[in-house]
Amino acid sequence: MGIHAAVVDPFNPLMSAVIERGMLSGHRFHVPRTMEETAHDRFETSLKACPDGLQPWSDLPPDAVWLLDERDHDAPEGAAIVRFYLDPDTPKSGKSGCEVTIHDCLPPARSSKRWAMFDGWVKGTELQKAGGFWCSLHDVAAAIVRALPFLKAAEGEFDIAGRRYWTADDTHREFMALAQRSTAGKSGDFRLDHLAQPDDLPVAAVDVRTVSPGPERPPIGAFHRFLEKHTGEGWRPIMPLRQSLMLVLAELLEEN
Repeated sequence: MGIHAAVVDPFNPLMSAVIERGMLSGHRFHVPRTMEETAHDRFETSLKACPDGLQPWSDLPPDAVWLLDERDHDAPEGAAIVRFYLDPDTPKSGKSGCEVTIHDCLPPARSSKRWAMFDGWVKGTELQKAGGFWCSLHDVAAAIVRALPFLKAAEGEFDIAGRRYWTADDTHREFMALAQRSTAGKSGDFRLDHLAQPDDLPVAAVDVRTVSPGPERPPIGAFHRFLEKHTGEGWRPIMPLRQSLMLVLAELLEEN
């Protein structure tokens, strides 16, 4: 069931991921006229399969939903609104509509403390370590695309996060192993110890209802039940931590 959605910032990482997947699911995204040409270049590959996937605001139907980020963007009075928060510390708007907070998303927003932490690890300048209920941006976007037709009419707050807590040490060890292999690959100084994983991270299925060790998990149950009710499948992230960290590392190396 495809819907029409107005997007204020199509280049926000979350919105970009939602647009790429959403077009293939039959959703149509409307962008500001000033961004239309750049957006067509950015989503050129997806548009080959869905030529009408991107449209201007001027063609926005009255029953469209507005997808906003945590910045205080306004939408027309009476419009359906879904507002996304990539920084859980941002105060909620308190306005009508649906508000979705994404915790510990990888890759993190580039303006966030988490991005600065990973950047510091790569450069060897950051001593801070933090764990998290890490979840992949790709898993989050896929779930939002499935939920969009129903979030449009929803009211209240939802939280999205990974099911289990990864400690600061586990996160740092796994990330640095990937970073060291990347550096070795570039320099050609590749040794057997770069491939050895004597302390590989334990990976096991965790029931969504269990309480993970570590800090209290964000309340993901409401979003899980919402998806289960409307789509038949709840919040079931599938991307392993290692793959998510590889995406973080790729973005960091591209930027640096």
